[in-house]
Amino acid sequence: MGIGTGLAYTGLTALAIDRAPLNERGSASAMFFGAFDVGYALGAVVSGVVADKAGLTAPFVVGGAVILVGFACSVICSREVLPPKAALRPD
Repeated sequence: MGIGTGLAYTGLTALAIDRAPLNERGSASAMFFGAFDVGYALGAVVSGVVADKAGLTAPFVVGGAVILVGFACSVICSREVLPPKAALRPD
């Protein structure tokens, strides 16, 4: 979990902030980190309830399904964000 979280957290942070307008990047950063923390808290509670009701394997199945849905949404809804061409040319 540590390696995956470290890799995902860094990339997702950059992606979220990169997509925000320059004057809203602080708010985007705050929303991203807040949503991540809420996800950790709710994920633990929901996993406990699911495990209590359906067994210890069920939280992993539900978590995997949530990840697949999130991945599908990101593939469908994402667009590549590139810097302006002028920023790519060395002076």
